Amino acid sequence: MPRQATLTWSAIVFLITLTLYIFSMPTAITLEDAGLFQMVCHRGGIGHPPGYPLFVLSCQGFVALPFFGTGVFAGNLLSAIYASLTCALLVPVCIDLFKDEKLAAFTALAYGLSSTFWSQAIVIEVYSLATLLFVCCLWLCLYYRRTADTRSLYLLALVYGLALSNHWPLQLLASPALLAVVAPKWRQLISVASQPLHLLVLIALLLAGLLPYLSLLQASPEIAVFGAIETWEQFVNYVSRAPYDDQFEVAGWHDRGQYQFWVLLQTLTEFSYPLAPLVMIGLVISFRQLGPSLAVSFLILYLGATSLLILLLGFEFSDFRTAIFRPYPVIAYLGPAVWLALGCRWLVNLMRPFAARVIVFLPAVLLAAELIQNLPGHYRSGDEFTLNYAQKVFDLTPEDSVLFVTGDTGVGVLGYLHHVEGVRPDIELRSWNSLVFGNRLTSAFAPQELLDRNRRAFTETSDKRILSNARPDFPAINRGLVFEKSEQAGFECVTRMHDYIRHLLKLDTEALLLLDGHERELLFGLLLEFTRQHVGLVIFTGDADDQEVQLLQELQMSFSGKLGTLETLLQYPQSSAGKAALRQMAEAAVQEMPRGVSSEVAGLIDEYRGRIALIKPSDHHAAVEYLESSLEKFPSSANASRCVLLHVYEVLDNASEADRVRSTYGACE
Repeated sequence: MPRQATLTWSAIVFLITLTLYIFSMPTAITLEDAGLFQMVCHRGGIGHPPGYPLFVLSCQGFVALPFFGTGVFAGNLLSAIYASLTCALLVPVCIDLFKDEKLAAFTALAYGLSSTFWSQAIVIEVYSLATLLFVCCLWLCLYYRRTADTRSLYLLALVYGLALSNHWPLQLLASPALLAVVAPKWRQLISVASQPLHLLVLIALLLAGLLPYLSLLQASPEIAVFGAIETWEQFVNYVSRAPYDDQFEVAGWHDRGQYQFWVLLQTLTEFSYPLAPLVMIGLVISFRQLGPSLAVSFLILYLGATSLLILLLGFEFSDFRTAIFRPYPVIAYLGPAVWLALGCRWLVNLMRPFAARVIVFLPAVLLAAELIQNLPGHYRSGDEFTLNYAQKVFDLTPEDSVLFVTGDTGVGVLGYLHHVEGVRPDIELRSWNSLVFGNRLTSAFAPQELLDRNRRAFTETSDKRILSNARPDFPAINRGLVFEKSEQAGFECVTRMHDYIRHLLKLDTEALLLLDGHERELLFGLLLEFTRQHVGLVIFTGDADDQEVQLLQELQMSFSGKLGTLETLLQYPQSSAGKAALRQMAEAAVQEMPRGVSSEVAGLIDEYRGRIALIKPSDHHAAVEYLESSLEKFPSSANASRCVLLHVYEVLDNASEADRVRSTYGACE
């Protein structure tokens, strides 16, 4: 294929995808890792394990260009450029596969418009660079397969090392596919590897690609999840992701099975529903049209970061966890993109005798169908959900105070706005768990007792007002979004939050307005906390006005509101007069429970039903049924149902069942 034609089609694909990504990318801070990466890129430091040094170094250089400001645009744009370069490089890869530049351009655009790839192309993340480096490795493998040119192996070694420096887990999962591509040249590969000079050069180039990891050795990083990395032991632990545990106590093979089914459905809808049959057809005919080794390589590529990864991880299956898992197969979806192209060519050939003049437009129609389905969920230019949350938190934070933050939302989002954009320079922002920020109270790896003791000493001796964006371990006034340290716990009405709460309730009702799982998780938590605040205001303080009563009733129409009401009221002794109302609310919560809630939330509902059954007149047998169901759904020692259930079995004088619960979940104090 002429090189000029290849470059032309690559340029067209690059410009189309980059224009689309810039058009749809967020202009305000988003969730997931966006806040942390924005801070590391703008202020310097270390990304979360394994560090992603290649992306961090490139991002730090890119956002420092003089024509960029401190906003999110530069970081998001870098991801978009990497994504568009991926699509552009996919053109020569597919020309090598199909010997058809138009079909190659179709494949690249279809992949660029696919749901997962698009979602990562418009936010500051490592995945678009990961796909770019993998596609580069794939192109070099195809070139070596065709030419047996040893020089391509040299370049492959360097690029492969760089890919490991960006995201080594995904690159390793995809590596068997690269081996399958070059497998027909195994004799030549053995010949090259048996020559010491060639082997030394390959190893040297691979190590050169790994050099970005040396940037993780920092004695005083301004932004770093766990602080400085000064020893080789710390370095190895960080790069190997030792601080993270991907095995969840409550996750089992049932969760893995659900993930397998979910990934299959996700794969079929990546390119839109009408195109799903073509993906399946393309998989079947790939063995005939690409040949066994290449067909197997793309099948291995797909299975590596989907089915195999699911078996390696121990994730609980829930809406939030699937949102975390969702970008992991982004490289794997290159396989379905190739299958889609083969399916498209099959359909064109099938229709050619009947509609020769029409089928020329068929690829464009298929791409239009993909664009129409995926654009609404990825047009995030006006997405200010996260920014609005952060602004409300800062609005409730008094001047010259200390604000403790926790979680990715608190640390990442509030940290970015404070440290990068300079929002609220008067306050002192601290991490509750001594993570990310340099002003930590202890080492991130210090014993919990030491952290609690130092934090307690700080809050008791500071002459500033102390607040937290999550429920703290000291008495505090609950204002919905923040808690302020006080001599006595209580609740405070914040009238200016009413419109914001109703806006959240509208988002909860119109679920399609929030398609991102991370945003849905934040929304759930916000409505839960606002409900706790208003239950306290209306029921326990007695000084709430009619507006607060009305707002509580509106909150209780949501699932989060019911959950928060039950949780708060069941902390206090209930009379039989309130038992019927609580039971009715609990049953309504069961009926309204969203699909994909965590096992913890599902277990909580049954725990509350069991506690309600114990309100006089008590129904111990019904309580046992609900509490056992709670432990079955959330089989963890963290499930408070176990202690209630033990008490019920003691009342019923059922020692054997009490011993079973105690031996399975541990004793209660």
